[in-house]
Amino acid sequence: MSEYKINELALPKLKRLHTYIDIGAGDGSKTLPYVGKFKRVYAFEPNPKTNQLIPNSIKMFPYKLGDIEKETVLYTDEGKQQFSVTQKTLDSFLFVYIDLIKVYVGNSELDVLMGSVNTIVKWKPVVIFSNDLVVDFFKELRYNVKKYDSDWIAWYE
Repeated sequence: MSEYKINELALPKLKRLHTYIDIGAGDGSKTLPYVGKFKRVYAFEPNPKTNQLIPNSIKMFPYKLGDIEKETVLYTDEGKQQFSVTQKTLDSFLFVYIDLIKVYVGNSELDVLMGSVNTIVKWKPVVIFSNDLVVDFFKELRYNVKKYDSDWIAWYE
């Protein structure tokens, strides 16, 4: 999701700017603009080639997120590279005052959100994602969902 979409579509739905979590942060370039806007900014990026590029001003976690905790393999570059990584759940981190979550992890978005249910139910953050299969997940939680081009925004009212 572009910075424009986050600023124009997601931020106006927020009641406060305590914590932003970027899941699938890549090199952190889409995360960095929010360091001054939120009190806390966390980035999850398991790829060791890209997570080392995340600026030190962002608290980075080198884990893959999913629905269960396990050791797994991360495939990158259309499967040409693979890395052994630790998978955790977002719920296991017990973050507080979560306002915005961006989840861009390809076909694994639903798995990530299944491991984030307690966090989402407790803090009711605005969530940005791209996988159409996730829409029903948010509807079951009584979230509003709206599609903007190829991206979705889910928010609770």
